[in-house]
Amino acid sequence: REGPAAGVRWLHAADLNHSYWRGTYETEFHNWLARQLRPRDVFFDIGAHVGYSSLVASRAVGPFGKVLSVKALPHNAARTREHIFNNGMAHARCICVAVGESDGLAEFTVPYDDTTGTLMSSQGRFDHVRGDGADVRRADRILVSVATIDSLVERTSWMPTLVKLDVEGAEVVALEGARRLLTSHPRPVLFIEFHG
Repeated sequence: REGPAAGVRWLHAADLNHSYWRGTYETEFHNWLARQLRPRDVFFDIGAHVGYSSLVASRAVGPFGKVLSVKALPHNAARTREHIFNNGMAHARCICVAVGESDGLAEFTVPYDDTTGTLMSSQGRFDHVRGDGADVRRADRILVSVATIDSLVERTSWMPTLVKLDVEGAEVVALEGARRLLTSHPRPVLFIEFHG
């Protein structure tokens, strides 16, 4: 209804924050994001939740820019894909993967609300798990694929201009997997949300 996402088509689901479709979700950040990005830029939305920042960025970079939404929880990735599709943003892509310090598989802690999660365990360490890659629910954890930010750059052949990193406490672990990107020229702008 208002803000940089005014006019986008948004799912109205009971478990989604109503400030998304009102256009009032984190307005200061999203206004900054819309001003920061230029046509043809490349935006990586790591920890995309359900794609609100990706939609704002998709408008800002235009049809010749690129947006990569990254989310580990399959149902949130599906919602992000639906938002991208419903808004005709063919220049945006969503990958269902967690971001970490190395490629592979890991346990992903999912809290009671089932809309966010983290690779960080309750002990504050990164849990590596080997397995066949299937989503295996074990209490409050699922097994997810993990990719480094560097491997996402390689996989897409997209060099991000701006990276938003919001991975619920695993930000340092994610940055460990971005060493090549962080030493590239030009370096991307990083917006990192740190969690206690």
